[in-house]
Amino acid sequence: MLDLKVLKSALEQLEEERRIPKEKIIEAIELAMAAAYKKDYGKKDQIIRTKFDFDSGKP
Repeated sequence: MLDLKVLKSALEQLEEERRIPKEKIIEAIELAMAAAYKKDYGKKDQIIRTKFDFDSGKP
């Protein structure tokens, strides 16, 4: 399980220092999780989507 306080803090820091919108970072994380899942478990032409839940910390 992820430490949501640390993750939120890191996202806020990136947003402030690098001026990268938090939504874009979250989108990149979700795409990376979907790609990793598809690489290990996906089938050919299967569409995988993820949505990160910041309340529970679960993808």
